[in-house]
Amino acid sequence: MGRLLSITPSDKLNTYLQKRTHTPLKIGSVSLTFITIILILLLSLLYLAFANQMSTQSYELANLEEKKANLSEEIERLEVEASRLQSIQEIEDTSKANKMVPSNKVNFTTISNSLVSK
Repeated sequence: MGRLLSITPSDKLNTYLQKRTHTPLKIGSVSLTFITIILILLLSLLYLAFANQMSTQSYELANLEEKKANLSEEIERLEVEASRLQSIQEIEDTSKANKMVPSNKVNFTTISNSLVSK
């Protein structure tokens, strides 16, 4: 049978790894204060950025709503104008402007043939 080769860390490496993993992270009160201040400043900056974005969007929304209202008024005005132009009085005025005259005497013809009336 063949030989098995196992690689194990030496004693120096083993003690180094034990020392390395057991050292706790020490933070002093001054470092903790600075970290807290930096976190508060970052959160404040983030809040200001979002607040600015929201106010910008509300300003743009107000402008768009004003444009919508103006366009609605313009549409209503144009619809009234279109109905006015299509009215009978406008058609009569246009015929007078074209110098058309109404006919005075209208002649109607009657057909007495029974085949035509059916």
